[in-house]
Amino acid sequence: MAADTGRAEATDGGNANAGVRRPAGAGSGSATAERTGEATSDGAGSRANTGIDHS
Repeated sequence: MAADTGRAEATDGGNANAGVRRPAGAGSGSATAERTGEATSDGAGSRANTGIDHS
């Protein structure tokens, strides 16, 4: 679970995650994200996530 997270920023192909990252098939049970912070990305290939990322 991710709750009340802060800001995350990615540039130049990086990843910003203010939520939960759990690759598909990994772990068991549910994943939750509540009141997550802002996530921004800038630049080619950059990614931002504020929820649940199953990639």
